[in-house]
Amino acid sequence: MRLISFLKNGALNIEKIGINIFPRDRILSAISYDGILFKKEKGIRVNPDRSSSEEMVYYPFALKIEEKIRLYYHSSNNKSGTIVSRVSDDGLNFFSKPTIHLLPSNLLDEKGCFAPWIIQLEEGLFRMYYSGKDKKGKRRILSAVSKNGIAWEKENGIRIGTQDEIKNLSILDVAVIRVKDGYRAYFSGLTSKGCFILSAISSCGFVFEIEKGIRIGKENTGMAVVNNPSPIFLEDGRIRLYFRAGSKSAIGNMIYSAISSDGLKWEIEDGIRITPSKSWRAFDCHGVGFPNVIRLNHGYRIYYTGYWGPHLLKPLTVMRWKKPLL
Repeated sequence: MRLISFLKNGALNIEKIGINIFPRDRILSAISYDGILFKKEKGIRVNPDRSSSEEMVYYPFALKIEEKIRLYYHSSNNKSGTIVSRVSDDGLNFFSKPTIHLLPSNLLDEKGCFAPWIIQLEEGLFRMYYSGKDKKGKRRILSAVSKNGIAWEKENGIRIGTQDEIKNLSILDVAVIRVKDGYRAYFSGLTSKGCFILSAISSCGFVFEIEKGIRIGKENTGMAVVNNPSPIFLEDGRIRLYFRAGSKSAIGNMIYSAISSDGLKWEIEDGIRITPSKSWRAFDCHGVGFPNVIRLNHGYRIYYTGYWGPHLLKPLTVMRWKKPLL
């Protein structure tokens, strides 16, 4: 135990001087005027805070509260994952220490809280939907409510994932939007047959029913893994859905988009929204994913996770993640 502790402390001290030993996920950003062509912005939006045991940061979700951008995200180490946030005045510089919002605390999320997505309710409350992981590794969509976006109280029950229509379904993440008669959720469903984007409908935002069919999957993308949906309404009423897709390996995943008039039938748009950087020094040279798109006064900003960047154990990391995910 003393040897392990000594090695961990030594590695931490080395990383403090800017030499990365282990792979790290980081939250980055890009900007666009039309939502199609994105230009990557310099720097890192969120770097893992090693002083608070952060090792990976992903599933970003940006929310504007009181003229500031609060960026929620999943923070993980080798034991479990939590949902935290940092605050910025300009949406680029998040200097604050992570504020913890949700910790694993019950049978449904005892192995981790993932993928926050927040909507504002009519009564002034915020509701956070998130993916909870149980001790068997199954993930379902749960929820919590807050008056200020900082202190959250978990709600009882399961929002999505109680039904048995889809065998062995595990739900990795979720995005919820308001529609004419209530709410529609887009979520990443993982089964033995693959990973794809499904949807569910609700009149109240609390009880959801999974809709038949696959919204976006291998059939319309040609790729084995399709996940991380991030929808946004366009001025003409249509919906654009950003998502990550790739082969069965995590390496080389990219961010794409699709367009829909009814929220159910989707047409994949030409081109790629975000690609991994070609430079081996870049923080997103191995792949990109977990998009979250917000509107600006004159365009859009996408927050996304880039992985893993330059680090001393890179050969071992690449060897490990070349193995199929499914």
